[in-house]
Amino acid sequence: MRRTWVVPAALMTVTAVGLACGGSMVFTVDGPLIPATAFAERALYPLLDLLESTARDEVRFLPGLLRADSIRFAGLIGRPPLEGPWWDTTTRTRVAEPTAVALDAAWRRGDLDGAVRAAGEVVGTIMSLPFSPDSARDAVMRRAVETIEIAPTLRAIPAASRAQAFERAAAPFRGISFDSLPMLASRAATSPRRASIEYAALRGAVRRDIPDDTRDAIVKQVPAARWDSLHAAHRRWLAAYPDHPYAGLVRFSRLRLFFLAMQADSAWTTAFALYPQYPARTAAEMRYMLLTLTPPPGRVLTDARVPLEVRTALVGNLRPSASEWSALMREASSRGRDRLGESLEERLLGMLASDTVAATPLPDGFPAWRATATPLWRYLWAVNMLRAGRVDDAMPFVSVPITARDDTLLARDAAMLTARLHLQRRSWRAAAGTPGLDEWTRRYIVRVLVPDSVMVSIRAGSSREAAREARLVLAVRAAQAGRWADAAAEVRAVDARRSALYARIGGLAGDTVSDAGLLRFADALAGAHGQLFFEASRYYYRGMMYRDYTLYPRWQGDSAKVWDLPWSKETERARMFQSLRDGAERYLALKAYVSYLGRPGLTVAQRRSAVRAADRVYRGLLATDPSRVGEGYWADSLPGSAEARAVRAAGRR
Repeated sequence: MRRTWVVPAALMTVTAVGLACGGSMVFTVDGPLIPATAFAERALYPLLDLLESTARDEVRFLPGLLRADSIRFAGLIGRPPLEGPWWDTTTRTRVAEPTAVALDAAWRRGDLDGAVRAAGEVVGTIMSLPFSPDSARDAVMRRAVETIEIAPTLRAIPAASRAQAFERAAAPFRGISFDSLPMLASRAATSPRRASIEYAALRGAVRRDIPDDTRDAIVKQVPAARWDSLHAAHRRWLAAYPDHPYAGLVRFSRLRLFFLAMQADSAWTTAFALYPQYPARTAAEMRYMLLTLTPPPGRVLTDARVPLEVRTALVGNLRPSASEWSALMREASSRGRDRLGESLEERLLGMLASDTVAATPLPDGFPAWRATATPLWRYLWAVNMLRAGRVDDAMPFVSVPITARDDTLLARDAAMLTARLHLQRRSWRAAAGTPGLDEWTRRYIVRVLVPDSVMVSIRAGSSREAAREARLVLAVRAAQAGRWADAAAEVRAVDARRSALYARIGGLAGDTVSDAGLLRFADALAGAHGQLFFEASRYYYRGMMYRDYTLYPRWQGDSAKVWDLPWSKETERARMFQSLRDGAERYLALKAYVSYLGRPGLTVAQRRSAVRAADRVYRGLLATDPSRVGEGYWADSLPGSAEARAVRAAGRR
């Protein structure tokens, strides 16, 4: 699969799963362990809600142009189609709508040149904005055009009378709608308004000859001869009035004819020709073509006749070949680190990082590390290094952390990527201590992935969070081995209450020779759920279950997930399940109840009471599973376990 960015709302590879309970659907315990390609997907399409994800501005089409030249594209800010989504409450700069104030003032002065100049400014401003069916804007445009057409005929009139003369000349055309102007054609053969009348007729012909329907239906209904006739009419109008203020609109009309006829190459060729004079309006048309799956021909990416900012914005909607990628990267690198060059490099790095077909070797022109680059550039650079297996070469990324101050959207994923680089090198202590790492991810790394031989060094490390987790793990393992005093000592510095509980239950563990002592020990463990070993967190448990699902998918469609970690799936799964068993007070309590039920000489009442207690613990373990629908480790393993069989056997006696 080759991913492109043509659709702004796209599905993202995330650690997420839907559950029937209506609770949290996103679990991050395996954030650093996703396939390397998914790191790019997660950064380029940050999740906004549970229904959709939106591409970052750096890889979208119009924001890419705005980033390259914010002054030229100022007209797009705060306007359709670039205005923010409904959930974005950020105040945005808006360009003032064009008005006829200066134009009217010039007419009142009788200043013909001033009126024509003001009218030209109105036309230029409107044409610099994306198309909008705005009646007020249309009225201003129409007044400006009638000024440009009529003013030259009034030079012989005294300045004081020009305004009245202008109103008299314009009056016959103001009483009817613009689309009805062609009715005046026979009465105005020599009128200075002839160009507007013929433009209205041209626009009417398009509306009459092209049905209001989908493009598929239009192509089926409109014969080739009709398209040719409309294009010929446009060419004749442009030949007759090449400098008229409506000439730009006629050229855009031709672009839409090509678009409606599904002649993509001609539509884009026309757009590229219009772009230098009308960049913002053309950019909006280009975006619309991209959203309607009308991409430009692939060869444009290295066509020097197409402005570089446009080619940059198209990277992602078009996937460059290996040779095009290298050529574009060389062009970007030659720009001396300006905004446009860096934007192009980011897009090229993003395309390479999200290409699921080939990861190695890195293509010619792949840039060297640059600590001063943007956070996204550095992140995508490191992802590509990871995918190419050059983990040691990617370590400069770790030396310049990306914080929330640098990039709010990226900081969390950057911490995940940093941890992944450490894990890839089996640098367990560095991985566990990664700054900014999600708390649940850190717990999974320490409790499941870190080898026993490294735990003591993590406890002594500089990361307070990782050191605390290491102490909890060491305490659990000491308790499981019967060294309760060591367990209490291990956590005393970080959790005095937990340490006291270890000491109390450890005292009970020392008196399990008697039946009553063993029962007290089992009851104490059952009552210590979530207080002795690890916290009672269904979120963390569900995250582990989703991780198990990614290791061994149940659905055939998920069976092709990439595995690119330096340990086996079997090893990770075994350690995960061991961590679940060791960290569950209820499971240790269940084993203690089973041991009690196996002792001779118990009365019927004692056995029944113990079976009820064991059953409560058993059901408590099953209730840990997601939505309580019989899915997960305990639901899979507990019913057929030796402990369950023993309790059932005791209950039948």
